[in-house]
Amino acid sequence: MIYPPDPLPRIKDVRGAIRHALANPHDSDPLETLLTRDEAHHRVRRHLAAAAADASARHPSAGARGVIELAASQGVEDVKLIVANSLHRRMTSAEIKHAVGERVHRSFYPKDLVNHDAEDRTTLVRRDTDKGEEVEINKRAMESDLLIYVNINLVAMAVPQVGAVGLASYKSIRHHHNVDTMLHSKSYMDPREGRSAIHDSCRRMVRCSRTPG
Repeated sequence: MIYPPDPLPRIKDVRGAIRHALANPHDSDPLETLLTRDEAHHRVRRHLAAAAADASARHPSAGARGVIELAASQGVEDVKLIVANSLHRRMTSAEIKHAVGERVHRSFYPKDLVNHDAEDRTTLVRRDTDKGEEVEINKRAMESDLLIYVNINLVAMAVPQVGAVGLASYKSIRHHHNVDTMLHSKSYMDPREGRSAIHDSCRRMVRCSRTPG
């Protein structure tokens, strides 16, 4: 018989834990640094896109607020919040308010806090990978200086999915959400190169989207 592990202890100070996570990320510079410096150490981060998981995933509203407050403290004024709903139904105003919190909703919705529209051709940018996969990703996310994903990572798939799935169109998603990728995956959620065909496809799409077109 297999028993699940014991639950993690409850986080008493959620906002404090989020601030700590933003300042001490895994395998990355602190968000404060990413917001103000490029690789040449010049101040260039002025156009920010923050994507949040949709109603299919739970995440604390303090996450979006923490990112916005830190961006504001660094002088980033052009901020767009996008619900990464992929091909799921669009969230209602009330659902978005619950997800991001009343203050963020009041300040940004509906002009600068929107659902991703996977069917609106005017909001998508097209690229192709070296494997011939069509990449159609949200134009604002692609053209922003920095894209931040606000989410609770319950599985290894969550991070690469934001660009190649959550902010993409059907033309992109069909290349990796299919039976063939499952048959060619030793472990569907294993992020290591060559272990999961869906991870490998998503990585190619993300790399392609970062290449100037």
